[in-house]
Amino acid sequence: MLFAACVGCGSNSTPASPTSPTAPVPPPSGPSVSFLLIDASTIGRGTQAALVTGQSHQMRVRGVTPQGLSDIEAAWTSDNPAVLSSAPQGRITGVANGWATIVAVYQGVSATMNVRVATDYGGGWPGTLRLISCDSPDAAFCAQRFPPGTRRPLQLSVTMDRLFAVVRFNWDLDGSTLLLTETVEVGLDGSLAFAGAAHDSRGFEAPLIIAGWRAALAAPDRLTGRVTLIHGLRDPARTEWELVDVTRVR
Repeated sequence: MLFAACVGCGSNSTPASPTSPTAPVPPPSGPSVSFLLIDASTIGRGTQAALVTGQSHQMRVRGVTPQGLSDIEAAWTSDNPAVLSSAPQGRITGVANGWATIVAVYQGVSATMNVRVATDYGGGWPGTLRLISCDSPDAAFCAQRFPPGTRRPLQLSVTMDRLFAVVRFNWDLDGSTLLLTETVEVGLDGSLAFAGAAHDSRGFEAPLIIAGWRAALAAPDRLTGRVTLIHGLRDPARTEWELVDVTRVR
């Protein structure tokens, strides 16, 4: 009888509900930041940077935290991967001549930097200048000095400094060596274009002016272009040349 009573008492009790576990709070992914600063170090400053095609660079970003500046592991993207590629960790590489914007994002805060990628003309460029035309007030000038079919050897070397090309020419035009050194910004179309005065091997200015020089890559290691020269100071002659078989030696 006692056992039955106890059983009846137990059957009328309400079982306790199981306790729901508390959801774990994820640890913070990093320090809270109010502002991001991109550090391009050797390739730029402020909001702009530059590098040449084929060149890579590791970007860095710092965040302004309550404790001060701190290195941040942000996610990186490029808005123009055809010009500038970017790994998510910030390794950028110049792909083609042009502009691109690199973007760093961390905890919803972003920072951008404009990057100019310039065609790489670095190296030596031996080849030939071939006469296209000669025009002079002196009828004998072209016939004696630059008859049809005239060719002259060309020695060209280029040192790249990001978007600038330091161009050095060395060629034999009239039986004497002529020299020219110019610092040229690579054009947005990827070409080299400039004008300037030539000098002889002693450093004196020669009576020769490069009225126009324009060249571009026809292939990664082949250069094509045209040159316009003004000969003399009074009643000058004008010659037009094209670059022939100019190939890069790295």
